[in-house]
Amino acid sequence: MKKQYHPTKLKGNGSLKKLAREITNLRYDQTASFIEELADSFRRRAERDSKRHRPMLALRLYDISDKLYEAKDDANKAWKICRPYMKG
Repeated sequence: MKKQYHPTKLKGNGSLKKLAREITNLRYDQTASFIEELADSFRRRAERDSKRHRPMLALRLYDISDKLYEAKDDANKAWKICRPYMKG
């Protein structure tokens, strides 16, 4: 059977729901860093698909990336609010 390039499940026993909970339990600055990594990854995929003459897909991936960068900025704003109250 051919290996699926875009898997539908995470490796190991983790679920998407568990992953989401773990990420949202991180400090907001760390969540922002994770979101930025996602945005960067989608941006790279968009660039590759653009070079492969897949403009519609590339456009959607660029849109996802842009929205993730906005979400990263919002997570950083949340961090600035919470930071003074954090212990340690």
